[in-house]
Amino acid sequence: MEITLVDDSIVENLCILVGSDAWYCWLGTIKSFRYQPAQTAKYTLRSDITVRNRTKDYWYAYRKVNCKQRTYYLGKTSELSYEKLQMAVDELSLSNTEYVKLISERKAVVHKKVCTTVRDNSTGCTKSMYNTIQALDNWELKYYRLEDEYSKLKAAYEKLYYELKQFKVQH
Repeated sequence: MEITLVDDSIVENLCILVGSDAWYCWLGTIKSFRYQPAQTAKYTLRSDITVRNRTKDYWYAYRKVNCKQRTYYLGKTSELSYEKLQMAVDELSLSNTEYVKLISERKAVVHKKVCTTVRDNSTGCTKSMYNTIQALDNWELKYYRLEDEYSKLKAAYEKLYYELKQFKVQH
């Protein structure tokens, strides 16, 4: 399966501008494409995302970071704009710590809504249930922070090891 590249705001080799009528017609003919934002200080070559049409009319963006796939819901074909693609790149390019914090904040809002709804239905969402959910989210955040630190330390160790090998070879 060949995946077409959308480089910043133009479809490769077709000169279709993202958001134009031709863009939405083109989306109706494909199942997936790769989106690469403009190269700026904020984005690197590794900031590109894969965009797929999972169901008839709903699009999702995907990006693998540290061997874990992240997903971002883009919406219906009619909502797939340049701004949505940029928002997906921004979120999917966050560091592990920032990404987990963002997801935890979203979960907290959902948990709060669920507990409020359950309490309204008088089935009794207890405060301890809500606190347990919050504690789990905090542990998840700590885990990813440690994972980030481990990655940084491992990279520093590998760099020092390489430099030591070079030093031994020279002397």
